[in-house]
Amino acid sequence: MEQESRNITSRMYEKVKDLSCTGTKEASFLAELKEKIVNLREKNIYEEIFIGIFGKTGTGKSSLINALLNEICLLPTSSRQACTSCIVQVQAHENNTQYRAEIEFISKEEWEEELKELVENCKEDEKDEDNNETDDGEDTESESAKAKITAIYGKNGLNKSFSELTKEKINDILNSTKTFHLKTAAQLSEKITPYIRCDADDETICSFWPLVKVVKIFVPKTPDLPNQVVLVDLPGTGDSNKERNKMWKEYISKCSSVWIVTDMTRAESDRNAVEILNTGLRDIAGGGECQNITIICTKTDEIGILSDYNILRVSGQTGSCDESQIRRQIIQKRNSQVKKNIFDKCNSKVEKFLFGSEENAVHSPIKVFTVSSKEYWNNNQGKKKILTFEETELPLLKEHLKVIHVNQTEKAVENYVSEVSGIISFLNVPKENAEEKADENEILYFKLSKKLKAEAGILANFFENTFKILQKELTKGVENAEKECIKNVRRLLKPEGLNHQTIKALCKNSGSFRSSKGDIIDLNNELALPIYAAVDNTIKNTFQFDKNTRRSIKAALDLLQTNFQEESTFTKKKTAQSYRLVFIKTELRRVLAFLMKKVLHRKKIIYNTITLSVQDEMDPVYKEASNETGKNCMKKMKTMLEDKVKQSQSYMFKDAMQNMLTEFAKLKDEVNLTLEQKMEASMKLALAQFPEGMHFPDSVDELKKMKRFCEILNLNIFD
Repeated sequence: MEQESRNITSRMYEKVKDLSCTGTKEASFLAELKEKIVNLREKNIYEEIFIGIFGKTGTGKSSLINALLNEICLLPTSSRQACTSCIVQVQAHENNTQYRAEIEFISKEEWEEELKELVENCKEDEKDEDNNETDDGEDTESESAKAKITAIYGKNGLNKSFSELTKEKINDILNSTKTFHLKTAAQLSEKITPYIRCDADDETICSFWPLVKVVKIFVPKTPDLPNQVVLVDLPGTGDSNKERNKMWKEYISKCSSVWIVTDMTRAESDRNAVEILNTGLRDIAGGGECQNITIICTKTDEIGILSDYNILRVSGQTGSCDESQIRRQIIQKRNSQVKKNIFDKCNSKVEKFLFGSEENAVHSPIKVFTVSSKEYWNNNQGKKKILTFEETELPLLKEHLKVIHVNQTEKAVENYVSEVSGIISFLNVPKENAEEKADENEILYFKLSKKLKAEAGILANFFENTFKILQKELTKGVENAEKECIKNVRRLLKPEGLNHQTIKALCKNSGSFRSSKGDIIDLNNELALPIYAAVDNTIKNTFQFDKNTRRSIKAALDLLQTNFQEESTFTKKKTAQSYRLVFIKTELRRVLAFLMKKVLHRKKIIYNTITLSVQDEMDPVYKEASNETGKNCMKKMKTMLEDKVKQSQSYMFKDAMQNMLTEFAKLKDEVNLTLEQKMEASMKLALAQFPEGMHFPDSVDELKKMKRFCEILNLNIFD
């Protein structure tokens, strides 16, 4: 349908491109019409669909992505203590038989700023025992610093000063993008391994992963990876680099689907998936685009066979089965039980996490898969296997990926077919009615304009009511934040939880830091939590996109569309005006689709205002505390942070509240202004008097085809 609709716009342009007329007003009308047809012909209707793949180190994310793409050697994997250390996105070429990788590096300035901190961390590590600055936990930031320096400069780099290290010849790759074009996945994998993997067991291998911002991989077009789908492997570890942490947050906000990967030995933990949601992914719903979550349990072939075998033997279930059959029975039984456990424990939590109050939640927002990449490849390569191809659940996961793609594609095609139908309908205004009396169309314009303004007023009231609800909830949230802020900052910075290097990294990253273990430490968010707790339900319900809830902007816009089209002009339309009115209906649909994109963009800004407001207020002390050195620096930094919170608590949260309300008011104004301006322009074009003597070329066959497409898609445009 999309391709044929695009072909129709191309044919129609060929028919109208040579039309001309005299008079400024008439020429302007014709030029605008031609521009609309050209834009439709060339319009890219599809947007990239980002699927974020999250999980702790060692859960098998890279192996999972390889199996999904049917490429055993694409992303490097290792049985040693190695992990993907930077963001890696994978998507298909539109038309290309080669494999390509684009490696984007951080700038020279960013690296030197980070390197200075890494060298200091290594030196301070040696003094920690004397300064009594260590806690009971592992000093992971020192270990991370040593790993980075060793990766870039070799083991001898640990003995060099900052000035000596800056003289090493690595500057040629900083602030640049390196590109590889190769014929096979294996060749590409070999080339990119030094840039995306950190290997703790082999210090002799030189690698550049600390310098990499993001790696973008493009594979030949394949049915296993639908067009526009971008798989994003987000590292399970963090570091002190500001740019990488910033990009990590940006990618999270773009993901419309999130896959949480955990290996089978950890899958049955009650806390595992929920812990990831509540820490690393807590902003994906309010501050991002996520609408569904998939939990994937990997390595199903590696579960505790011996103990389970004994259970089956005691219960008399083994019979005369050989070992393979017994293992298969155990895996199937375990998979089934794990799926049920995870669904029972996580589904309602995910509903609330994504959609707010349960009254407006959708049914079953999570899917659970139990997969074995190893058994998938055993089947694929004809090796000895325990599970069948289908039992590895990789085929099921591939279908799930396609469903995500199809759902978004269908919406895009529906909108495109609607737009093309509108313009073709307009070009079919009967010749004998093309030069109606101007006053008839003017009367119709004023009637429709009055109706649209009335509906826009109802929409404005919806925003006003939501604004009042937000204001009331924010006021309560501010009161709670003021009461709890000292307790919250002390809890986050408690002595047994952090060491001085971690606190310094926290300050250098403006209050938000992902540790080398992947743990999120976010003082800004901790201080803002009481406010978010107060408004989360309203924010999530208001910005619900896939389901029409009573309190959502989407429902309000849909109601405007329905009420506007119930105007008697549409239901009792004259034949002479029917094709013009179809065009107006499709234009309203186009404008509302455009507005929903605006709403999504604004949603992220609105949600993040609270945390950003707190960060802006705290930033001066973050900068000051990050410069603390020497004995007792951890205690000094904690005191400085706590004192700043005490000093600012009377106004910091009120300012954050006002910023959120201001941004929401901007959204209301933008929606109303855009609706008024764009629809006024569309209605004026639709009801304009045609230039005298001008008749559009015949397009009856094209109109019939578009009507058929609209019927198939249940668009109700020509009703």
